[in-house]
Amino acid sequence: MTDGTFDWQEIILTENYSKKAMSDVEREFKSALYDNLYHRAGLILARHNPCSLKEGSCLQAGGHCCKNEDVCRYLGDNGCTVKALTCKLWLCDVAREKFPQCARALDGLAIIAKEYSLLATRTSKEDII
Repeated sequence: MTDGTFDWQEIILTENYSKKAMSDVEREFKSALYDNLYHRAGLILARHNPCSLKEGSCLQAGGHCCKNEDVCRYLGDNGCTVKALTCKLWLCDVAREKFPQCARALDGLAIIAKEYSLLATRTSKEDII
């Protein structure tokens, strides 16, 4: 992996691969996939701007998702302090209804993330992988 993409040609499975080596390979794959999905979700959100954040408020006009019920431990002065894929893929009902194309695109990424066990509420990449 040199340019940020996962290079399958570097991975040659042999009968001598130990469980630890497989675990390292899986961890590297999941890390690269997580980063890729996170990046794609960011592009989708930038294109559609479904949360319409302005001066700390969103479409719901009562703050934003990171402050609902309890404040997220990863919320800093300038937003999220970690890569949190689940948060990046989640939209509230108001945003889902107003931006259905965006919701479908994020849901497609979420299906992939779920298949590889990359989703958990308010969790950083390091906590998942």
